[in-house]
Amino acid sequence: MFLMNEQNLIRLFVLNLILYTKGFKRVMLFFLLLNLVAYGLYDYEYRLEIKGEIGEIDNNIVAFYLELICNIFFSFEFLLRSMSIGVICEKYTYLRTGEGLMNFVLLIIKFYFFCFPHINFFDF
Repeated sequence: MFLMNEQNLIRLFVLNLILYTKGFKRVMLFFLLLNLVAYGLYDYEYRLEIKGEIGEIDNNIVAFYLELICNIFFSFEFLLRSMSIGVICEKYTYLRTGEGLMNFVLLIIKFYFFCFPHINFFDF
């Protein structure tokens, strides 16, 4: 980013946090697994118009909020990584690596389907 030079203390702290801390990698793994649990909780019986029992916990609401928490964390992780190594302007910045580009595209797709959940491209 153009806001911080390479010797800025905040940028160096975030770079040290992301690259050399095992705790950050463990938290990332935790949120990835939590996101998989959220995907596994989705119940697609609502498409069949089957009504559940009264008092039954709606798994889709739980999955919705789990996915919201994961999306917020992944956005925060994107901001941290782009702040520490840059976004796109130099050679080894975040969006110039395959992993960073894939994470950014998946983040955009997740937020698109999160904001517009009723748009289905597969119903012809």
